[in-house]
Amino acid sequence: MRARIEARIVGNNVELEIIHPPSASVKGTFCGPSKSIEPESLLLALRRDRARLPVWLIPPAESILSRIVAIPRSAVPAFAKLLSLEADRWTPYRSTDIAAAWHEVVSHGGSKADIELRFVPLASVEQWKRQLAEMELIPSLIILGSAHELRARLTARGLKQNRVRRVAGTASGAGGGDLFGRRLGGGGSRA
Repeated sequence: MRARIEARIVGNNVELEIIHPPSASVKGTFCGPSKSIEPESLLLALRRDRARLPVWLIPPAESILSRIVAIPRSAVPAFAKLLSLEADRWTPYRSTDIAAAWHEVVSHGGSKADIELRFVPLASVEQWKRQLAEMELIPSLIILGSAHELRARLTARGLKQNRVRRVAGTASGAGGGDLFGRRLGGGGSRA
């Protein structure tokens, strides 16, 4: 298991878990409406780890769309290329409008294979990235399988479009700094 920050989207809130194997993890919640992080130990761990650990975005299960696609067995190794050509036929979206992951679920004895395609619209991903940006977190992966086995890398193109913005208030809600207790003013945003 790799060290990471898992950010699970739950409505307006984000459940966070900072994982440092083999040590115990730190868990807590970022409350979107109040811009607060509880418990305080999570805030301290985020200050320490947010710039050095990868962030895995875990969307709500109900937002992950799924489709079984039957393809020739010979096309399985080139499924990414096939998806870029056929996504608008298999999903309601163009390939450039989704984050997707897949795996083979059934083999039909040599000539055909069933692929489970899981995907989320990039418009939703951008909304979730804005939620994470309030904590200065930039996700590198989106998890599309319940056991973390299906994941999609979030591209630099998508990250460029989502600049981090500072949030007024500290974890306790007092004004004057960002969530990490730094004074605000003149410094602008970090890309």
